[in-house]
This record gives sequence, structure tokens and C-alpha cells, in this order.
Amino acid sequence: RYRFHSVSFTSGKLENFPPPKPQQTPPKPQRTPPHRPGQTVRKHPVNQRRNQSEKKRKSKSITAITLKNEFSEIRRLAAAFASFCRTHNLSRRVLSHVTMVMGEVVSNVIKYGYTDNNSHEITVRFALSGDEVICEIEDEGKHFNLTESPLPDIRQIVTSKSPRGLGIPLIREFSDSLVYRRKQDRNVLTISKFLTTGTGPTAVPPQ
Repeated sequence: RYRFHSVSFTSGKLENFPPPKPQQTPPKPQRTPPHRPGQTVRKHPVNQRRNQSEKKRKSKSITAITLKNEFSEIRRLAAAFASFCRTHNLSRRVLSHVTMVMGEVVSNVIKYGYTDNNSHEITVRFALSGDEVICEIEDEGKHFNLTESPLPDIRQIVTSKSPRGLGIPLIREFSDSLVYRRKQDRNVLTISKFLTTGTGPTAVPPQ
């Protein structure tokens, strides 16, 4: 079949043909993350995943170690904290200061904390909190608040033939804060030290 259209010779235009419509590209479908009915769609899922991974990493930065009331256990404590410093790229300054402070505290607990010769446990925890490393030492020894203990005369200690009593001054000198509390017949001492991080010579070298 043929369909005829009239043409106006005066104008030279097609009278019955409508003007051509401009071609429009169809809109691209928007990609939305799959979600269940009733579930809120997150606007920035990538950023939220990063925040969740950071929270998970911070929660894993807590280390706890249980010691016996024996002086040989102080070496094991030092080795555990050195591994903690290597894992989190902490400085040698933090390693040396905190190791010395924890060693002095645990040594005092072993020496003076118990009235018997039985085996006792000392729990030590250390973790990162912002720009600080937090150490918590918990023991079941007799009540002793290190923060209220009077400082000895340093000159008398140095000039004496058998210098003793430098432990508490060293603990206070190399700690940025000390908090003591008595919890269910147990001593809990919290030590904080401002940390520095880096990958240069100040970082703790690997084993």
C-alpha cells in the first residue's frame, strides 16, 4: 500500500509532516546498594566501613598478661610490652619509660604486697587511648596507695651505702599520670604515658 501526502508548491514544504523531534538519550539508571525492605540506605558506606575498621583496630590494641609473684616474670612482662610497641610503632622513649615503671611497680608488689609465700597472680593490661598508652596493674596484695606514699629524701638515698627507695620517685618521674583505686580487695594502679610514633630511629626496632 502507498500513502500519498500533499505538497504545497508555493512554500516548498511538506504540510502534513510534523517537525522531527529531537532525540533524547534515556537517563542512566542510578546504582543503589542492595538493601532489605525497611532498612535505611547509607549515604557513605565506604566511610562507614573505614570507621568500623578503625574501631575494630582500636579494640584489638588491648593486651593483657597474667604474672606470678616471681621476679623472673618481669622479663616476660618486658618482652610482651616490647612486642606491643613494635606492633603499634611506638617510640623507644615510650618503651623504655613504661617498661621501667611497670617493672618497678610489679617488683614492689612482689616484695611487699603479700604476707605469705603462696603463689599469687598479678594482671597487667596495656592499651592505646588517643595519644596515650595506658597500663593497668592489678594485684591481690595488701592495701597500698602508691600515689599517697611520701617521697623519700633523694640525697640521703644517694649518699647511703645501700641505696633503696628510688622506686617510687622513678615511677612518678617517668609517668604522666598515676591513678589508684581499691577494687574488691584488689589494688588497681593505672599508669598513663604520652606516646610518640614514627618509622625513623625513634621507633622500636624489630626483633
